[in-house]
Amino acid sequence: MDKVEVKVEEGVKELVIREGQALPLANTPNLNIAGVINAPSEFIKARNADFKLNKSNCQVNRNARRIDLYLNEDSPFGTYHISGHIYLGNKFKLLGINDSEVSYTPRDLAKKLKMLRSIFDSRTEHAAIINSLRDIKAKLKQDLDAKDDNRGNLSASFEQTLESNIPEKFTINIPLIEGQKPTKFDVHIFIEGSSYNDLRCYLESVDAADMIEESVEKLIDAEVKIIKEYAVVIEQ
Repeated sequence: MDKVEVKVEEGVKELVIREGQALPLANTPNLNIAGVINAPSEFIKARNADFKLNKSNCQVNRNARRIDLYLNEDSPFGTYHISGHIYLGNKFKLLGINDSEVSYTPRDLAKKLKMLRSIFDSRTEHAAIINSLRDIKAKLKQDLDAKDDNRGNLSASFEQTLESNIPEKFTINIPLIEGQKPTKFDVHIFIEGSSYNDLRCYLESVDAADMIEESVEKLIDAEVKIIKEYAVVIEQ
C-alpha cells in the first residue's frame, strides 16, 4: 500500500482510515416541473425556506400564457425550473369551439354532442338539438343574376339562402381554462355549404373568447402578485 500523509486538525481525537473504493460523488439533479398556471406559486409557497430571493427569478410571458420560475439560478447542480401554463379546457378543445379548422356534418355533430349531455344547461335543449341534427330539414336556394348589354358591359351577382331546422345556438357549462370552474356560455352554430349534401357546421362563441382573455389576465396577475414575495419577476 502506498504511503499517505494525513494532516490532523487540532482538537481531532480520532482518525478513521477505511480501505476500498469510495462511493461516487453525487450531485443533486436539476428539477423540471410543468403544470397548470399556479404550479410556480404553489411550489414556492411550500418550499420558500429552501431558496434565496436573490438566487431566483420568474419570467412571465403573457402572449404564450405561461410563467417560468427559476430557483438556484446560478448553481451548476440542483437548479429548479417550475413552469405554469394556461391550457384551454379539454372539452372546449374537444368540441373545436372557435377553431376554424374544425367542422362537422350535421350528423357528425349530433354524434359528438350525444355523449356530452352533462355539459348542457338543459336536457330538453340537448335532446332537441340532437334530434334536429339527426333529422335535418334544409332548403338551399341559389340565384345567379347575370347581365350583358352587348356593349362590353357585364355584371353578375350570386345569392344563396339556406333555411334549416338547426338551432342557431345552444348553452353549455364547461371550464374554459383547464383547472378552473365551469362557466356557462352560448355556442352558435354556423353553417356553410354549396349544396344540401355538403353542409358543414362550425361552433363559435364570442362570449367564450372574451371570457378566456379576461381570465388569462386575471390568473397571471394573481400569480405574479404571489411570486413577487419570493422571486424577482420579469415581464417578457
